[in-house]
Amino acid sequence: MILRRRDLAREANSRALETRKRAGFDFESPLCVYDLAARLGLRVRFDPINMEGVYRAEGRLIVLPSLRPLSRRAFSCAHEIGHDAYGHAQAIDELIEATGAQEYDEEEFLVQTFAGILLMPPVGVAFEFARRRWTIANATPEQVFTVACAFGVGYETLADHLAYGLRMISSSQALALKRVPVREIRRRLVGARFQIRERMFVADSEYCRPTLDVEVGAYLVLPEQAVLDSACEGARPRLVAEGTHGMWRVLSAVRPGMVRAHVPGTAWATFVRISRYQYTGWDKYRHLELADDDDDEADDESQ
Repeated sequence: MILRRRDLAREANSRALETRKRAGFDFESPLCVYDLAARLGLRVRFDPINMEGVYRAEGRLIVLPSLRPLSRRAFSCAHEIGHDAYGHAQAIDELIEATGAQEYDEEEFLVQTFAGILLMPPVGVAFEFARRRWTIANATPEQVFTVACAFGVGYETLADHLAYGLRMISSSQALALKRVPVREIRRRLVGARFQIRERMFVADSEYCRPTLDVEVGAYLVLPEQAVLDSACEGARPRLVAEGTHGMWRVLSAVRPGMVRAHVPGTAWATFVRISRYQYTGWDKYRHLELADDDDDEADDESQ
């Protein structure tokens, strides 16, 4: 069984890297999984479904739960891309919390491993820590949280991937990291003066993705020197400054749309894409603002 799992893991690693290459991504940089899906010709939709995700080969359609956290949706999307990569006809992935302990299933193990490597390739994970001059073996919870944000995944997801997917830390180290509540990590990062929110995204001075996805109502934590392009903001701001703490500037996402943030005098810049909270609809419309703030969905797409 162990040897079989190792063979499957090697296969998943190879297939995930090949998929990144086929979509035009390198083997190390963090990516937006929805941009990758689009390049592969997959359609992604968010709906209020009570499951982790659905893949249907007919129409090459992925359906994700709009009520789940952004990081959870991103990993579920990578998982469903795995079903597509292996030619599975259809997959309905139930909520992990709802099903409890899972029996070992080779197909699910394969696509789950594929998803981890697709989003967090070994070289990329090592590089993200190294570029910040952090040592993986001694990484603090705040450091792991920051790198998880760089990859668009959850804190515990990265901790588990470091231990069980990449073997870069021990299982006991992963357990110690997961014992620290994410809420406490957020408090350590932005201090006690800010109301700690369940949704907070950190993009530090080493953040390298050209885009950054958040939802209305979330905190966005950027380098203290970061500014927003006024031409993108218009008369009604999409991001509102809440204050600073140490090396950070804290903003709230208050309206859907897209805003360019940059640090003057440096190459650091990214487009912040803000979607409505628990957005339902096609992924390509997720950060578009509706006229007059109309909440009715304008995302019907022919099947």
